[in-house]
Amino acid sequence: MRISLLFSFLLLAAVVSGQGVTYHADVAPIIHENCTQCHRVGEIGPMPFTSFEEVSAYGEFIEFVTSTGYMPPWTPDENYSHFVGERVLSANEIETLSAWVDAGKPEGDPADNPGLPDFPEDSQVGDPDLVLSMPQPYVHEGSMTDQYQVFVLPTGFETDMTIRSLEVVPGNHAIAHHAILGLDTEGIAAQMDAQDPDLGYESFGDFGFDAYSSFFGGWVPGTLPVVYPEGIGRVIPAGSDLLIQMHYGPTAVESSDQTELNVFFTDAPVEREVETGIMGPWNLSEPFFIPANQVKVFHGEYPVWNDVSLINIVPHCHLIGVSWEVF
Repeated sequence: MRISLLFSFLLLAAVVSGQGVTYHADVAPIIHENCTQCHRVGEIGPMPFTSFEEVSAYGEFIEFVTSTGYMPPWTPDENYSHFVGERVLSANEIETLSAWVDAGKPEGDPADNPGLPDFPEDSQVGDPDLVLSMPQPYVHEGSMTDQYQVFVLPTGFETDMTIRSLEVVPGNHAIAHHAILGLDTEGIAAQMDAQDPDLGYESFGDFGFDAYSSFFGGWVPGTLPVVYPEGIGRVIPAGSDLLIQMHYGPTAVESSDQTELNVFFTDAPVEREVETGIMGPWNLSEPFFIPANQVKVFHGEYPVWNDVSLINIVPHCHLIGVSWEVF
């Protein structure tokens, strides 16, 4: 009898708690803070979450993807380490969303809604000093295949310039899967582009030549651009070309994209210059070979000879990579 009474009390407590949860007072702050940046018109999210009607229509779906950890999209393990720009729901926030759905998704008083944040247009950093764009839209065929296309963006710099941030602004979020950025100081990519009749040239995994030493980082949906602190920056030599390798996801209909690159210059002289270190198969303790029907774990080391500050890391796999641990 004690067990039955205890269960009844817990069930009653849950129901009473759920009835107190409303969209405007409890759910909207969670959605606005963690979801609406991507789930609004013109952004990567496939449906907008900017109003009670929009969120309520997907209430059960939102409960499922948040309770399973599929959304918000944040792959680093928050129980292991934390990073700038982290987007992870707390256990209380997940329980609040679930209680709201269980209570029938009540709207509540619109006066309790905190209002939508002031989201920036076309930039998460601010007004760019320079915008570099693909010369014309690229047409991605509707053949349900992935495409990796490299585009060359001449900087036109007459002198060396130092930057504090590079920001990728996709022109078509429906097909833009991710992008990696590179720097070409020798005009090799431009020559490869000239030999290809299409806009840009195809290259899987890299830029088609040894440009790893000038790897600038990357972009995936939902991530914030890396902005270097004051006194820290990266040099783009005069006359060099910036490279964007776009990964376009499979689509059933022909679609076009014209991605832009926002460039932000440093406001003060750079005291410390950012460099890129690359770890690849050559850093591994064994050949990068995976036998059929096996799961393999590889270990690599990157020697650091001087005192450094680690700004960011960009773990990246194609096709079959599952997880990383970085020490």
